[in-house]
Amino acid sequence: MAGVVPGVVAILAGMLAGGPAAAQLPSARLDAILPAGGPAGTTFTMTLHGVDLDDLAELRFSHPGISAKPHLAEPGPFDRPPYGNGPGAVENQFDVTVAADVPAGAHSVRVVGRYGLSPARTFFVDPLAVLSGPEPDRPDDEPLAVPLPGIIDGAFNPAGDVDRFSIDAKGGERLTIRVLARQIDSRARPVVSIAAPDGRIVAAARADGGADAVLGITFPADGRYVLEVRDEIHGGGGDHPYRLVLTTAPWLAAIFPAAALPGSNEEVLLLGRDLPGGQPSTMTLDGAPLEELRMRVALPADSAGGIRFDGRLEPGQFAVDGVGVKVDGPGGPSNPLLLSVATQAPVREADGNDRPASAQPLSLPCEVAGRFHPRRDVDWYSFEAKKDDRLWIEVWSHRLGSPVDPALVIQRVEPPAEGATEPKVTVVANVDDAGQVTGMNDMTRR
Repeated sequence: MAGVVPGVVAILAGMLAGGPAAAQLPSARLDAILPAGGPAGTTFTMTLHGVDLDDLAELRFSHPGISAKPHLAEPGPFDRPPYGNGPGAVENQFDVTVAADVPAGAHSVRVVGRYGLSPARTFFVDPLAVLSGPEPDRPDDEPLAVPLPGIIDGAFNPAGDVDRFSIDAKGGERLTIRVLARQIDSRARPVVSIAAPDGRIVAAARADGGADAVLGITFPADGRYVLEVRDEIHGGGGDHPYRLVLTTAPWLAAIFPAAALPGSNEEVLLLGRDLPGGQPSTMTLDGAPLEELRMRVALPADSAGGIRFDGRLEPGQFAVDGVGVKVDGPGGPSNPLLLSVATQAPVREADGNDRPASAQPLSLPCEVAGRFHPRRDVDWYSFEAKKDDRLWIEVWSHRLGSPVDPALVIQRVEPPAEGATEPKVTVVANVDDAGQVTGMNDMTRR
């Protein structure tokens, strides 16, 4: 037996040594699709960008009503019998068909080729017509005319590319422009601006943190306006697509509270623009005022244990149960916001809890629904605890779709020492991001 052991060890060592080499095998990677979607009941050609997309055999969509086949080149004189068997397929291009009954919203697509199945990319089924962005060699002084409302799928390719579009608008006409990049897994950081007929910039926006740019404008006068979009650091390439959604539909920025009990029918506050029946709000976004709308949202009794949301979710949000909330308007449905599932009726933040002396008392255990407003707001809460009590405190923000980056401080407040007038305050914990625990900037403290 002693003579066999070294042989076994040698084989295992060889297998382990081969591990890193095996990990370097090619793997299909889909970086971008252009266009990123299309209306139901249409067929269009889609171009794929990625790595190791050799010998693509098929596209696999998350909805059975979406299908694709390789896009064939225009036949040449020698492509037909007896000289040939027909035109060949164009590399990395497919003709996509979206059935008329496929619901609008975000779906997904993967490619299958020589190097396996790729990760998924977002594929949209759109309620509006989709227009491709301008060709790279289009002169800068010839902006591409776009209809309103509509969707434009483009890309910053090559690096430093700047795309311009012309819009014929009426004075007083309102428009919301959503510039999607992060939502379509793009590396681009778009900056968008609108210039009046005399060249003045009348509105501008850029991506902020983890959120895509949103620009709302009321056109000041009749005329032809120029919409310009570029990458913030002048980057570019096949992995820098963008999507412009020009719509008169409502747009939602936030929901409060962002959680409710299953089976409840709670009234929530929606903040956004062009909300049917909305009232002016004291809150602003990018310097522009928002509207607010109060409405009741029924959360199904079986909401715990699943999620019903047709928008894009960040990775950490897949662990959150909840439903999507939308508002319908004359221009169509709004973007969805996530209303998550609470395990207890959320305690709403009270006004005036922005100082230690007016901290809002809590009875544990509980869930609290709060928000940071106005700018630099600090919220204070108080609770009673005994020595050796073990508490689990979590602060959710990114998991709810919020871009804020909260920090948590826990202090122990004791009666004033003899001869003192102020209570003794000791910092028990000071925690910021959870880092690798959730993959998002939310916090946990035991």
